Amino acid sequence: PPPSPHTPPPSSPPPPPPSNPPAVGSNPLARTCEDFKRSNPHGLAVSFVTPMTSQDFTMRQYIRETWVADALALRHRTTFCESTSSSPLNDNRPVCADFRFIIGMAMAEGDMSGPSNLWNDLANEVREHQDIVIVPLVDYVRVSEWPALSPKSSASFIWALRERAYADYVIHVDSDAYMYAPRFVQHLPAPSEEM
Repeated sequence: PPPSPHTPPPSSPPPPPPSNPPAVGSNPLARTCEDFKRSNPHGLAVSFVTPMTSQDFTMRQYIRETWVADALALRHRTTFCESTSSSPLNDNRPVCADFRFIIGMAMAEGDMSGPSNLWNDLANEVREHQDIVIVPLVDYVRVSEWPALSPKSSASFIWALRERAYADYVIHVDSDAYMYAPRFVQHLPAPSEEM
């Protein structure tokens, strides 16, 4: 039968367990794992970074909706594998993953004093998703016919050293790769004082 107008609304879902990292604002992509690591020192904090060009709006959305969604859904790993040929060992270690796109932009790519579709579109995307870091460098420097990616890769890790110092691992994932995070974290050694 259809619900009567006096039927109370269904109860809201239970709150997430306390070990889950809080989201910044209402967007789970904006979260970081810093508080998680403080309250779970033996947990595994993994930060994924993907360098991209400023114009790749559609590709960023595909990445958000596919492997990044899987990575951010991780709460624990069930096994640990020392190698691809070893038998899995039980390991119910809590896991927190966070993610950022790293985009290089220089003033020459957009006139910040006037309207620029690229800057405006990117600013709107930053506000909406809160998962983009803009580093001050030209997106691609051409070396012969191939773009040189090393400046942006270096900038990604410099940013991670400063902003993700709590992470046990910072993983650089190219934009044309698919990362199956639930399987990937099974092969990461547990954090130790030596790391």
